[in-house]
Amino acid sequence: MEDDYYKILGIEKNATESEVKKAYYKKAKLFHPDRHRNSNNTTEVEEKFKQVSEAYEVLSNVDKRQLYDQYGKAGLDQSHQAGFNPFDHLSSMFNMQRQSRPQKTEDIHLSLNVTLKELYDGCTKSVTYKRLVKCIKCQARGTTKDMDTTCKTCQGRGQIMQKQQQGFMIVQNIIACPHCQGTGDTIKPKDCCQACKGKKYKPQEETWQVDVEPGMMDHHAITRYGGADEHVKLSPGDVIVILNCLKHDLYQRIGNDLVFQLTITLYQAVSGKGIELIHLNGDCLNLQYPNVIQSHTIKKLSGYGMTILNQPDCFGDLYIQFELVIDLTPCQRQKVIELLTLAQPLELITPDTARKPANNTLMLEHVDTLPSTPSQGSYHSDDDGFTTQTQCAQQ
Repeated sequence: MEDDYYKILGIEKNATESEVKKAYYKKAKLFHPDRHRNSNNTTEVEEKFKQVSEAYEVLSNVDKRQLYDQYGKAGLDQSHQAGFNPFDHLSSMFNMQRQSRPQKTEDIHLSLNVTLKELYDGCTKSVTYKRLVKCIKCQARGTTKDMDTTCKTCQGRGQIMQKQQQGFMIVQNIIACPHCQGTGDTIKPKDCCQACKGKKYKPQEETWQVDVEPGMMDHHAITRYGGADEHVKLSPGDVIVILNCLKHDLYQRIGNDLVFQLTITLYQAVSGKGIELIHLNGDCLNLQYPNVIQSHTIKKLSGYGMTILNQPDCFGDLYIQFELVIDLTPCQRQKVIELLTLAQPLELITPDTARKPANNTLMLEHVDTLPSTPSQGSYHSDDDGFTTQTQCAQQ
């Protein structure tokens, strides 16, 4: 009688990957030869250690385990000698692939709206979603009664081998068991768990406090590992939040840089003074340029762009597009013509929430064009970190 790998490890046939690994570590530690060097039954211990290692090698591999469940050790030996898997050797003849068994449940994708200022400062936002969790009352068995619920048709695997005659060939396909609908269990209605109605799982609402780091990009992916649906035979999938940056009324973001369209008067354009704007951080910036500012030109203020991810003291640049508006009274216009004098600056109205202008004046520099939009490939999720070649500028 051949050895039963499940009995060797002391687990059930529906044991999960983590349960197989845990059982192996326990048995390997118990029968490790180093612990029995001075024992009289060293040979017996070494044999048990080999059996445990052999069982783990098979049951920890999805393909080998499926082959062993279907054909036993004979199927493994035949596959090893022939160099192919009996599950897919017929399919490979017709250039088809056998579907692999998933290792975890399906990921959950969520969208989270954020403002440009929240991406600049960083914030914590709450998201709520639903997932399936194991029923506590029946321990995800579907019944609270002490009974064997294993489907006799598929032996608890949830899949069966279907044979189909095609000409002189017999094609084999793996399909979901029609008797248990792929669950691997059959439970009569009267025996079902009252808490989950025999479904093994119950919907549960989860709340996740998502940390949005300063400098994250639009469409940045933030992952909560293992937060998706639970399953007795699979590891939980992940919950992935995709940031969606809402359009700002005044600022436009290009990579780590900011773009602002500013309307100025004739006096400001000619003198290059008295130019103010409210920055994304709430400061009122007092700007100056040494020459005449032509309409539709672009100036740059280094170090006043977006916060750079993972570099909280570094910032991109601020690009300002100037639009000249000549707003003169008839009297002012006449004086300009006759005396070649400049119009007086119009009174600037700033929001009450703006801070007072700093004592120092910030000098602008001329640039010909706006920064180019980075390619999508330069953005990364929080799994890989974020890299940028933008020069770090500090405020």
